[in-house]
Amino acid sequence: MEDYIKKIVKYVLDEKYPEFEDVEVTSEMNPRSFYTDKKRNIVYNVFLIIDSNTFLKNGREYWEDIKSLIRDTIKSIGIENTISVYIEFSDEK
Repeated sequence: MEDYIKKIVKYVLDEKYPEFEDVEVTSEMNPRSFYTDKKRNIVYNVFLIIDSNTFLKNGREYWEDIKSLIRDTIKSIGIENTISVYIEFSDEK
């Protein structure tokens, strides 16, 4: 599922926000979830990779809009799990 989410996110970013360098997706179990279905207990973490100088050129609201777009896109394809979206700086690795 992580690869599928990554492909969807990369497509959206490549079309609208080419300043992102890459995308990484991980998953983990949510220990606080009330669902008995193990598939619904999974949280997907989406890391949008960009260099810090490019990130600083735009305001916080710009990035929040992108995060919302990513979450909404993933939800629209039928994935009902929790989606966490993070910005990760490529020049800090």
